[in-house]
Amino acid sequence: MRTKRFLSVIFISVFMCLCFLFTACSSNPSGVYMLEKMQVEDGNNSITINVGDTYDGVKLMEDAFTLKIEKDGTVILRERSYEEWQGEIELDEEYIRVGKWYEGIDKDYYAVFNIDGEEEVFVIKKNGKKLIFDFGYGMVATLTK
Repeated sequence: MRTKRFLSVIFISVFMCLCFLFTACSSNPSGVYMLEKMQVEDGNNSITINVGDTYDGVKLMEDAFTLKIEKDGTVILRERSYEEWQGEIELDEEYIRVGKWYEGIDKDYYAVFNIDGEEEVFVIKKNGKKLIFDFGYGMVATLTK
């Protein structure tokens, strides 16, 4: 009787530790991510543009791309472009897209947005506290929490 009781206590303890471990190591990416840098394929060249740099007349600001991932599966992408005019930096355009995200069996994340009536899927890879958002047309954004 003591052996059964001892084994059941050990089993419950191991089970609780595993549950805690899996919960603590959850890969849920929820949070707000801001732009760190962009990589742009320009012909045969790959160009890295860091926040604060100017590319093609547009200054890259930290909030040029903001990605908010919520635990309920909602993802919000805010895109802003800035122009420098007479020495001042001004907001030129702003777009906000709301969609859904999910984790694939490959452990990558996917953001799904309805753009102009069509569903578009974007790949998001997690690298520590950073997300790599692939726009799919030669542009990749590195975002940090």
